[in-house]
Amino acid sequence: MIKSLQSLRGIFALLILLSHYKIGPDVILPCGGDCGVAFFIMLSGFVLSAGYSDRLSHHDLGFRTFMSRRLFKIYPLHLLCFIWAVFLYHYFDPLTAAANLTATQSWIPSSSFYFSYNAVSWFISDALFFYLMFPLLLKCGFGCSRNSIIAFAAVAAGYVATTHLIPADLETAIIYVNPLARLIDFCIGMLLYRLFASRQFSCLKSMISDRLGFTIKSLIELSAVAAFTAMIIYYPDIAGCYALSSYWWAVMAMLILMFSVTDGNGGVVTRLLRLRPAVAFGSISFGFYMTHVLVIGSFGKAAALSGITLPEPARFVAVVAVTAMIATVYHRLIEPKIKKILC
Repeated sequence: MIKSLQSLRGIFALLILLSHYKIGPDVILPCGGDCGVAFFIMLSGFVLSAGYSDRLSHHDLGFRTFMSRRLFKIYPLHLLCFIWAVFLYHYFDPLTAAANLTATQSWIPSSSFYFSYNAVSWFISDALFFYLMFPLLLKCGFGCSRNSIIAFAAVAAGYVATTHLIPADLETAIIYVNPLARLIDFCIGMLLYRLFASRQFSCLKSMISDRLGFTIKSLIELSAVAAFTAMIIYYPDIAGCYALSSYWWAVMAMLILMFSVTDGNGGVVTRLLRLRPAVAFGSISFGFYMTHVLVIGSFGKAAALSGITLPEPARFVAVVAVTAMIATVYHRLIEPKIKKILC
């Protein structure tokens, strides 16, 4: 486990929460969802490649076993959140429920489908598609040859060049949510791992680890953080067709690669990311992501029924704390029991 990346999971899960948490009419961080989703999808490609590419390629792990493991990892919490959403919003429609429960909602270009029930569960639909495509991409030798990389670069460039042609009312459905479009982010993550694991890159890793001092590595890491901060600052000036996805590709690739390289021997940012509380929070990031919108909604429902509203920032702290507590309970108590039953 690369501890720095684990901690970054928690940070980006929190940024996504900030994109959904409103103070007055506005959310705290409008770009939190866009950058967070780009990070998680790219990291999925990187982590799956690190954990499964060799075993799948060498047939040490079968496709059915691979898919069952990934499905058991994400679907039980998705189902629990669906039930929670039905009771919270007092809403059930057979068509949207069928799409949600079969994790196909992201393929339907209507917000009444892809944002139905637990709104963030559209990510489950995308994730399952990536899992299905991952063994196929490996079998086709994606990233192993120069031709496959050139072909992918051409597809990605064509995608960026034509996204401005998508009607504004369909940008979220096609660019942000659609699994086929987000497969590009996932493939970038796969290519990042190919680069990270290559012989050529190992020389750079050795140089950074052995020759650069703590101060230099700290400055490099802080420069990456500064670059990401600049992306957030300039986000309002970026057209939505780019801000939803491709705007974040370069900076997320830089963060994933950098903190993969410096994880064992980095600068000040790496040391902060490797702190036990940060790593622990990262380990519950999936549960935190899946439940935070429902916790926010539950707080709003409780306030409406009781007439009692917590002042800010107490309400924000309470939402984060309750979400983290629920995610921890699921990760440590419920998820192991589900695995034991299903596996």
